[in-house]
Amino acid sequence: MSFSARIELPDGPGLPGYRARAYSPVLRPAVNDVHAGADVLDKLDPITTELVRLRCARTHDCRLCNSLRLASAYEEGAREPLLNQVDRYESSDLPEHQKVALRFTDAFITNPGGISPELRADLLHHFTREQVVELMLDIIGWSQQKVTVSLRIDDEADPERLTLLVLNDDITWRFEPFADVAGVER
Repeated sequence: MSFSARIELPDGPGLPGYRARAYSPVLRPAVNDVHAGADVLDKLDPITTELVRLRCARTHDCRLCNSLRLASAYEEGAREPLLNQVDRYESSDLPEHQKVALRFTDAFITNPGGISPELRADLLHHFTREQVVELMLDIIGWSQQKVTVSLRIDDEADPERLTLLVLNDDITWRFEPFADVAGVER
């Protein structure tokens, strides 16, 4: 059983997390700027980006993020059997560079000061410095929901549907429901 704090949300349209940011008007543009900065980077392949995004979602237990799938990764062939490997990636058949990215994601989220020299060496073996920076910014961007999850004001998604997350040309996101997931193991 999990417990979380709960705050009353300001009135208005939009997802709960966006409405909560109204408590601090400077917060919304700052968070959006960090996330947009990561979104425009394209040195990582879309499937690795999606695995990292989903690992963040699962680690933080974000209901909305768990129901989303990056359209760019879907277009590259990322489907549930592949994506579900994120939960047990060490024993999965994911390529080593994706396992390293997920190890880094776990370490960055849970103990960023404790990232080992071995993990740093693995990162630089499998990724360029630009890709490592993109990984860090992705993890930061995909972790912004920690506040909304801890207050349990993250948007409740329909557990029977997956939604494509599509990046628009103007660096905004749009949601497109696309798949029934009844019977899909998570």
